[in-house]
Amino acid sequence: MPYQDKQGRLCGFLNIEETEGSSSFCRRYFVLDQNNGKLVYYMDSLGNLPEAWKSPVGEIYMHSISKVTNGDAVRPKLQFCLIITVAGRQYFLQAETEEDKLQWMEAIKNASKITRKSWKRRYFTLHHMGLSYSKSEQDKQPIRTIPLQDILESRPSDGTQLHRDNLFEVLTSKRIFYIQCDSPQDMNRWIEAIRAAIRQRRLEERKSMQDPSGRHPLEEELRGGSYPSPIWV
Repeated sequence: MPYQDKQGRLCGFLNIEETEGSSSFCRRYFVLDQNNGKLVYYMDSLGNLPEAWKSPVGEIYMHSISKVTNGDAVRPKLQFCLIITVAGRQYFLQAETEEDKLQWMEAIKNASKITRKSWKRRYFTLHHMGLSYSKSEQDKQPIRTIPLQDILESRPSDGTQLHRDNLFEVLTSKRIFYIQCDSPQDMNRWIEAIRAAIRQRRLEERKSMQDPSGRHPLEEELRGGSYPSPIWV
């Protein structure tokens, strides 16, 4: 049965399918650590573990959780199942009772909402005018476009203050935009693409007085597919 420890964290045992799709579950001790924005799990309860074994077996960042659902329909033979969905993976967990399952679901839902409340998922597109974002791929007009000439740099962010991974920064003269991707690979591709666009824009500006054709080299480069396809970030 889950309980709150002295730090106010929800703790207790759950079974987890550690290898997705294996149908093999392991009993683990879970701690919902809202202060650090993580759901972490250990081999056993911390009081039973020697000091050298107190590192978590795994952790799920609350900001990465897109939904928490009842798993009864998906795994009808697995009693008291709940599913945590993050980017690219579903975590299947099994509680000891229906009451325990509902308590964990409610706590995780609330914790993930608190962590994500000031962040919105947007669709980004890099083009010769700048970096635009909209609510969805189907939207014809972006919510905002960051002009390319205003972008000074694109770089990884350590995320220390924001408790977020796969985070990068787009620096302008007026502010810093923090953007989170679904994976390190996506983050690195966006950073390199924006940097390449900045370099090309600066080169274009230097050559503009010598090129009367009016052609936009940057636009041609982007059309050629040298930047990552627009993705949700």
